[in-house]
This record gives sequence, C-alpha cells and structure tokens, in this order.
Amino acid sequence: MDAWQILILDTDADARRGLASYLGSRGYRVAGAATAAELWRQLERRTVDVYVIDLRAFDDPAAALSRLRSLTRAAIIAGDTADERLGRILALEIGADDALPLPLSPRELLARIRGFQRRALAARGGDDVDYAFDGWLFRPAQHHLIGPDRDVRRLTRGECALLRLLAASPRKLMSRARLLQAVNPTTAVTTARSVDVVVARLRRKLGAARTLIAVERGLGYRLDCEVSRRAAASAMFDVE
Repeated sequence: MDAWQILILDTDADARRGLASYLGSRGYRVAGAATAAELWRQLERRTVDVYVIDLRAFDDPAAALSRLRSLTRAAIIAGDTADERLGRILALEIGADDALPLPLSPRELLARIRGFQRRALAARGGDDVDYAFDGWLFRPAQHHLIGPDRDVRRLTRGECALLRLLAASPRKLMSRARLLQAVNPTTAVTTARSVDVVVARLRRKLGAARTLIAVERGLGYRLDCEVSRRAAASAMFDVE
C-alpha cells in the first residue's frame, strides 16, 4: 500500500505524539495539529488522505465537522469522549467516515485506516466506469453525484463505496452486513447502524429522488431503477 498522509488533531500533546509515532513506524506520513486553527491552516497547504480529529478541539464540533467535510474528500475519523458531547452517530450523520471513542486506541485506529486503504484499492478497478440512472450520473473516480439539474453533489468515501455497490447490481437487495463491509470493513457488526446513516446522507443528496434507494426493513437496501454503465470519459453531462 502507498504511504498515506495522516493528519492528527488532538488537544493532548502526549496522545498526539504517541499516535504519530505508532502510525509513522508503520509506514505512514503523519502530521499533527494541536488546535482547530492549526488544522485549518494545514488543510490549505497539505494533501491529506485521513483526518483524525479530536472533536474537543472545537467550540462547535458539529459546525466544524460539517465545514471540514465540505472542504475535503479525505476520510475523516472523529474522536469524542465517552459522554459523547457530539455523539458518534451524529458525527457520522454530519459527514465523518468513522467515529471512535477517546482516548484513541492506536491499534484500532490503524485497523480503520487500513480499512480505508483496502476500499480505495478495491475501488480503483471500478473508477473507469460511470453509472447513469434516472437522470443522474454517478462518477466514482471524482466522488461526484450529478443530478438532472446538473448540480454536483460531492460524496464521501463511505457514500461513494455504498452507492457503487448498489449501482453495480441495480434492483438487487444488498444486506446491511454486505453494505457495511463496503462502507467500513473494519467496523464490528454491532455498529451496522452506520449503514443506515450513510444511506440517509445519500438520500438527502438525492432529494426528491430519495426513494430510488429502497429499503426492505430488516433485510437491506437496493437501488430501485435501471442503471447503465459507460466509460468514465463518456459523460452524460458536461460539468463546469
């Protein structure tokens, strides 16, 4: 696997250095930030594959997480204390790709990052294909979902992985367990609710077409329409 750039925002200097040392010893390029202001500065000048953020560093964690999600397609792992000032499910709803309790376990964090890498490598085989359905165009390589109105909805890594799986097998029911493996292969089955969170985010981006992602309660989800595939260079829309 290629060496990924990890940016760790943690208000605890010892914890930040410990995580950086652990990940660095395993081949990752790691940068640290002690404050929210430092995170925003580094975001402007550094290419990052995974953000590991301590939500305690922000006065308004929900607003900060939403802002970060709007500025980057990189994976975001949000850490919060046991009392869940923001709440890990809410963090996923706002745009985090994963959420872990603080203090972060270095081994668990490593497993989550490697999970992102495996998904990215597996997805490369399908990045030369676009999916068109019901007036929409899904471009996995760009993480773009383009509507009939030509507006571009940017997708997170988890949203992109889930929609790719649904679009590759239209009208086929996908179990929540299988979708969970696409969204985060390192997450325990007990956190399968995260699939529902990602689906809810996708449905919001589909707007009035939200029912295209159909649910069979207790079983799973399917993309309930015809889907056509085309080479990524052959676009259904020209997007400026």
